[in-house]
Amino acid sequence: MNTRSNIIKTRARTKRLRARPLSLTPFLPLLLLTSILYLLPSSLFPAILTVKQDGTGDFTIIQEACMAANSGDTVLVWPGTYYENILLEQFYNDITIASLYLTTQDESYIHNTIIDGNQNGSCIALRNTGQAEIVVCGFIIQNGSGYGENKLGGGIYAKNASSVSIISNIIKNNTAKGGGGILVNSSDLFLSDNIICHNRAISAGGGIYNLYESQIEFDPIHKNSIYLNYAPIGMDIGKISYSGPMNIILDTCTVMKPDYYFIYSFNVYNFPNNDLTISVDHGKIEPVNSNLYVNPESGNDNNDGLTPETALRTVSWACTKIASDSSNPLNIYLMDGVYSPSTNQERFPFNGRSFVSLVGESRENTIFDADSSYFFYLSDGVQTDFCIKNLTLQNSYEDDNFYMVCGGMYFLCCVEATLQNITVKNCQDNSSSGMGFDYPDKLLLKKISFDNLKGGRVLGMGNSLAPGKTFRCENIAIRNCGPDDDPIQTGGEGFGMGISGSLPYLDKFSGKITNLQITDNLRIPHPNWPPGSSVALSLNYHATVDLINATIGNNVVDGEQGYAVNVDEGSELNIYNSIFLGDSLYELSLGNYTPSIFPATANIAYSNI
Repeated sequence: MNTRSNIIKTRARTKRLRARPLSLTPFLPLLLLTSILYLLPSSLFPAILTVKQDGTGDFTIIQEACMAANSGDTVLVWPGTYYENILLEQFYNDITIASLYLTTQDESYIHNTIIDGNQNGSCIALRNTGQAEIVVCGFIIQNGSGYGENKLGGGIYAKNASSVSIISNIIKNNTAKGGGGILVNSSDLFLSDNIICHNRAISAGGGIYNLYESQIEFDPIHKNSIYLNYAPIGMDIGKISYSGPMNIILDTCTVMKPDYYFIYSFNVYNFPNNDLTISVDHGKIEPVNSNLYVNPESGNDNNDGLTPETALRTVSWACTKIASDSSNPLNIYLMDGVYSPSTNQERFPFNGRSFVSLVGESRENTIFDADSSYFFYLSDGVQTDFCIKNLTLQNSYEDDNFYMVCGGMYFLCCVEATLQNITVKNCQDNSSSGMGFDYPDKLLLKKISFDNLKGGRVLGMGNSLAPGKTFRCENIAIRNCGPDDDPIQTGGEGFGMGISGSLPYLDKFSGKITNLQITDNLRIPHPNWPPGSSVALSLNYHATVDLINATIGNNVVDGEQGYAVNVDEGSELNIYNSIFLGDSLYELSLGNYTPSIFPATANIAYSNI
């Protein structure tokens, strides 16, 4: 950590660049000045409100001190572990919240003054603070779980906060759905001399997530370190396109040259924005340009992972450790066993790597088990040239569609991807219970079975962007899948396979499906929907599909005018050597209850319907 006086100078310079006046008074309480302040009338100077757990200060709780503070006051916190979820909402006073590091520059006070969120919300949440200048200095900030219903910003959450400075803190071991360490939304954030590490997000931004119209400034002199965080999109830093370009200056990142896996700026389609400037002085780890082995029973993440005898323990660490090299595609070999949060402390969902394949030892015995708490996989960016094979995925659960993920695996913008020899069973999600693919190209699904899934669509894929995207499916089975326990409320109606292209444009998405089985599935559509839901297979928005050797039977729509197979909105289904039998209510529909100007087409040959 660097000296407080230098950090203050940097802060003052940054504030001037923002064309805002800097109030130096929050930083004046050095030991000498403190004694002088007490000799003068309190109305002339900002107050110092002390927080001590032994009861000898002004307060014992940080939140109460903040609520009592006037503009310009400093809340000075003595050492201890404070189990609090500090909330400053509609709080318009300039305030500094600091440990004794502020007055002594003794780093031990950082390590001994802890704000612990106790997995009960964000450690610090700043919401609707207007132009107030808020400074947080000199704490360990840990064990936060995110603000509000959506659980955002595990350590620090800032929304509609125009001037927040986070200085000389250690932000670690926080979790959230977005922004494990810090989340900013419509806010301006200044970061100086912080360590942000070992935080986790379920969607994006393990360390920091810049969610919406926010500016994050990284101190170029007293640099921050952001490393070994975890998220399926942007392990250390994630930024969506609603915010402008960002200049990231770090002392230490997980690796010296972070790719999209570690730091990722993406647009609303999850394609790269390429609007980041990144400078990193040091890498916490050196990527391994070699195949790695993982054993969930005898492995250890402190091993090198280079042989079965020295295998790693978790797939998530192997994905972080391995190099992503287009000139040398690599494999992570998964040895038989159960990979789950409860057995080997596996971290789902995984963040995949381009040019890195996951290869299980056997389909039956290499098992990903999500303990009915997580989903398995959410790819970041344009993940390309990879394979996932020889696995069983079971017991996943996702009931919050805030991030539009799924109960099994969701792939965003993948190219030349192969998924092969996989069983997906006993999973649930309101939106997509099995696998989903947005904007894939040259996608191959082979020997995949989906059994006993509950909730929304089991298998979905589509492309509405660049033309000419293709897919191929071979030996796919969807069996005994259906709605969740309350489909009317959740929207998890139950549905088999959906394929979509672009509504106004032709030739966006086409593919071939060979040896397809969709049997014994149930859909319960919402009673307010118009008649005509499909249960087995749906094509829309100018998708073109060849269906060869398909068996679709004994599927039920528990609603008015339901279909096993529906072709709609300009799509074309070419059916060869297939059987549609015993479905309720109807086997095949062209068009739907809602009229369309785009004709739907089915060409049928050598088939029984």
